[in-house]
Parts: sequence; C-alpha cells; structure tokens
Amino acid sequence: MSRLRKGAGKAVQALAGLILLVLGLCGFFALPASYATYPVVPPKEVAPRWVRGAFHVHTTRSDGRGSPLAVARAAKAAGLDFVLLTDHNDFTPPAPTWVDGVLLVPGVEISTSAGHLIAFGMERPLEGMQRWMPSGDAVRAVHAAGGTTVLAHPVQRHNPWTDSESASQAKGFELYSADTFFRHAMRNPMSRLLPAVGAYLANPMHGVMVLVAPEPEPGERFMELAREQPQLAFCAHDAHGLPSYESVFRSLAMYLPPAQVPAPLPSDAKAAAALVTGALRGGGALCSFRALGEPEGFALEGVDPERR
Repeated sequence: MSRLRKGAGKAVQALAGLILLVLGLCGFFALPASYATYPVVPPKEVAPRWVRGAFHVHTTRSDGRGSPLAVARAAKAAGLDFVLLTDHNDFTPPAPTWVDGVLLVPGVEISTSAGHLIAFGMERPLEGMQRWMPSGDAVRAVHAAGGTTVLAHPVQRHNPWTDSESASQAKGFELYSADTFFRHAMRNPMSRLLPAVGAYLANPMHGVMVLVAPEPEPGERFMELAREQPQLAFCAHDAHGLPSYESVFRSLAMYLPPAQVPAPLPSDAKAAAALVTGALRGGGALCSFRALGEPEGFALEGVDPERR
C-alpha cells in the first residue's frame, strides 16, 4: 500500500510540475504578445470602401460553437460586412438575411467520398444530395443548381481532397485555411501550439497569427489545377468558434473590389447576397491577412487579363 501511495504521489508531483511548466511557458509567450499591435501597416482612408467578409464559417447548425446570431455579432465587432455560412451537409440552409448589420449568405460544406466540398451561390435547390456521396456527383449537382464549388482544405491531413478528376472539375480552391493552420499546430504542440496559446491569452489576434505558417503543398497543388483550367483562390476561415470567431475574422478576410460590389451593400438581403456570391465566383475577390494590413487601394499592374 505504501508503495502505491508513493507512486501516486510521484505521479501527482510530476503532473503538477508539467502544469507549472506549461503555465510558465504560456506566460513567457504572453508577455511579448501583449506589446504587439495590429494591423502592421496602418489603414489609410481610401474611397470607395471595399466590402469584406468571412468565407467558410460553421454555426450550431452543424459543429460550430456559436449560433448564426453570435457569428453575426462577432463579424460586426471585427468590421465585416458579410459571412458565408457553410454548415456541414446543410442542404436546406436559410435564405440570405441581415443579422445585426451583417449579411449572412447561405452555403454548405458537403461530405463526399474524396473530401469536403464548399458550395455557394445556388440558383436552384440541390437535388439528390446525401452524406458521403461520390465526389463527382456532388460537384455536378452543385453546378447543375447554378452554384460554385470550392475544394475545402484540400491538402490537410484531416479530410484532404483525394480525387484528381473531380478536383479539376471544381471551380475554386482554399489556398489558405485557418483551420489547417490550427491542425498543423496541433501536430507541433511545443514549437507552434504552445506559443500560440500563450500569445492568444494576452492578444487573441497575435495568437491567431502565430498559427499562420503557410506550407508549399497548397500552392503547388493549386498551380497544378490552374494549368488545366483557371482556379479561384480563397482565404478560408473554416471557423468553428475555437479560436474565437472574432479573432479569426480580424486576422483574415475576403475583399470585394468596389467596381464589382458597392459599399454599403443593398438593404435587400437577396440582392446583396447575389452581389457577394457573384463577386466571389467572378475571380475579382482578394484574399488578405488583415493583421498585416487592409488591401483597399491595391492594384496589380503589368498583367494581361486575357492571358491571365
């Protein structure tokens, strides 16, 4: 009995020591984070203003932590104009609506045999949909409904896209994914996750940015697909509420040029959603890490639009 007590005591001491070490390291990373200020490049007064929003967001309609109202309030606090909701296999999402000054645009993340597929902008109801349907069937069903398809987190270890044929048929590609950054950090707890957690406690935006570590695979795969046909590139929040919606919304966003979408958006939710989805599918939207700077006034010169 005494040996068991001694063994249990040593285990408790070891656990307590580990907890103290983790707390100490979190404090070590929290201190410098408290001095970080964002955006890195101060914003300029540029007119007309660009409409900005979040792409690929989950709510309590699937596995998100927040209700649509909570998501809208977080987006408003972060200065966003719209949120494209993509709850898992939500084949009958609600109509576009304004909630607390933020436009909620319906979409869906479809589970297929080859991975997850984002669909938005459907002009007609999706037909024949089911969980874990063949990837090619899912892509064709979305296109038949007048929608746009985007490969979700296509190269991450958790639910990557595995079918080349249907990948080449999809219209878009998540080049950056906040959820992928988080999952990569989970696989590197000491070098990436712990510094991010410590920084997040003092400065949530800095904590999220510590997670950002782009890797070459998404860009390489994107360019491979783009050689076959032009691909739309997206910044995906893939937000579930952890890290908080607001901190992720403040860190990156999709921006719609004023030549395509005026600000403010129309008060009619359906008309406003049509403008947003039209710009996202039209290839003119920009992906920006807001923590580094706002892209208003950005211009790309020396590129022949006909030859891309």
